[in-house]
Amino acid sequence: ARGTVALRKERMDLAASLGAAIEAARPFVEPRGHRLATRVPAEPIVREAAPVRVTQILTNLVTNAAKYTDPGGRIDVEACIEDGHAVVRVRDTGIGLPPELKPRLFTLFSQAGSAIERSEGGLGIGLALVRGFVSLHGGTVEAHSEGPGRGSEFVVRLPLGAAASPARGADSGDADRHTSLRVLVADDNEDICEMCSTLLGLWGHRCMVVHDGAAALALLERERPDVALLDIGMPGVNGYQIGERVRSEPWGRDVVLVAVTGWGQDEARARSSAAGFDFHLTKPVEVAELERVLGAAAMLGAQARPPAPREPLRAAEG
Repeated sequence: ARGTVALRKERMDLAASLGAAIEAARPFVEPRGHRLATRVPAEPIVREAAPVRVTQILTNLVTNAAKYTDPGGRIDVEACIEDGHAVVRVRDTGIGLPPELKPRLFTLFSQAGSAIERSEGGLGIGLALVRGFVSLHGGTVEAHSEGPGRGSEFVVRLPLGAAASPARGADSGDADRHTSLRVLVADDNEDICEMCSTLLGLWGHRCMVVHDGAAALALLERERPDVALLDIGMPGVNGYQIGERVRSEPWGRDVVLVAVTGWGQDEARARSSAAGFDFHLTKPVEVAELERVLGAAAMLGAQARPPAPREPLRAAEG
């Protein structure tokens, strides 16, 4: 909103960003059993752009398609070149868009009533970020739908020629201050999760969000993120129990665990340390402190063994 995000551009292949986006959307696609089909041309689609931001654009669109499509639905992602532009289309068979929402779809905090029911606590920020990042690249984004229940299509167009100059602001993008990390954010306060994951995304990290301890444990075991920001007081399985379980697993030593809690007393810090946490942050978390912890986590991760390989997300035929 302040226009302080700038771009660090380089020559990039759009297919690489699309692949990274689909991987980042995996936790939303796989549990719902969606059929995901991708289509890219054989020749590379190369342009000057900020890879982190392009990946964020596409991740938001694919994740939204997964969130707002009933289980077993279909998502089609297509990249091509049209009229001197790199074009990406994300289509789904989801809830569609009411006509009255379209004029404000890409504004902050904009959601339809039917979308709020499926948004998992989202604040309506993602599409505003999409439009902002697309605009910084000199491109456009459009949304199409035949109405509620008829699915949606989002079309991103980025010029293949010389990219537009970034908006004036910081000398370099916030994302460039960090090594990109895969971060789990687990908190039963859904607004906190949304704002935290948005901030981390602006820094160039790839976020996964859950709202209870059991879901956090399942995702940790399946995805094995680099960092886990864990609320201590979650329902069911609390943060201390998660820390103990993670550290008992062979793969658990490679995950940097960060306790996020309203309790900052020495006793609480000692308990989180005993449960296996590397860091202890007290709510409300200061942005500078979170930045410091993630920087330290990146250095810790560089000393750890690489995570176990995972099966790639399977795309449907066609």
